[in-house]
Amino acid sequence: MRVKKMQVLWTITAFLAMGSLCLADIEPEVTEVVVEPNDPDWTPSDCFVAAWEKVTLSSVLSNPEEDSSASGYESQRTLTISCNLYKADQRNLISDTTFLRPSKVRAVDDQNNVYADDNPDIFVHFTIDTTPRPSFMADRPAHVNLSFPMDPNAGYPVWFNQVSFSTTGLFAYAIRKVKVPFQASEQWIEILPDYSIMIEEAVLEEGKYSYVIKAKYEGPDSRPSSHVFLREDEPLPQYIDMGMTFLDANGVDVRSYSSSGGFSSSGGGSNTDYTMSGRGSCDACGGVTTIQFQFAVDSYIEDMTFVLYDIPVPTF
Repeated sequence: MRVKKMQVLWTITAFLAMGSLCLADIEPEVTEVVVEPNDPDWTPSDCFVAAWEKVTLSSVLSNPEEDSSASGYESQRTLTISCNLYKADQRNLISDTTFLRPSKVRAVDDQNNVYADDNPDIFVHFTIDTTPRPSFMADRPAHVNLSFPMDPNAGYPVWFNQVSFSTTGLFAYAIRKVKVPFQASEQWIEILPDYSIMIEEAVLEEGKYSYVIKAKYEGPDSRPSSHVFLREDEPLPQYIDMGMTFLDANGVDVRSYSSSGGFSSSGGGSNTDYTMSGRGSCDACGGVTTIQFQFAVDSYIEDMTFVLYDIPVPTF
């Protein structure tokens, strides 16, 4: 009988100890590192190595009876240069660069004739996406197409001696990472000034995990966004949301494993609060232990300019 009482007392004591542990204040692990390129002579254009992939010369004939913009049976010809931009030293480039929009496009042919399109983009929208991708996708180059209208009544160049273009990139002065344990708690954890989160639910099952996270902030300007709209009359926000990742005990994002798995998330709220929820699966990982929030600090805009040489031109 005494043994049973001792077992009961031990069980109650252990439960209370676990409860005290769960109620302990959660201290987030915060690191903020200034991002510096590897080369002290780095320029924004060093983020990529440019190469032309193919050159296309196309001809379009419009029927004026069907196309009201056509003044007659006129032929329009366009020369398009498709380029690949291979990733290089881009540690502080934070914008999504799968597809880039060129500006300040200029070409000089073998007869020193100049072909130009100096109309820059009026509206630029950046989307930050740091979700880990499979290696075969992460290593893919960025793409850009350069188009030049050609006069069908004039001769075509044989060669482009030089082709140059620019594109806009969003860069960060520093990267702030905030790590919190993957566990439910009633504690509000400040991860940015005037921006706090509370992990309401954190559920682990075999090969699966799910969560509900509440966020509160002092007005809409305190909530960082992953969408950046570049306008001349508006400054860039101090913090830009670079995503939330779920790490295993080794500090590896569980979504980066090559095994089969999935992830889904949703959210909604008002100008002062927000709720995020989601679930994921990963057969190869050992389970989620940490949630990592990542933010770009003091971002800035820079043009990246690229120059290509000796590009042949096809003929009909």
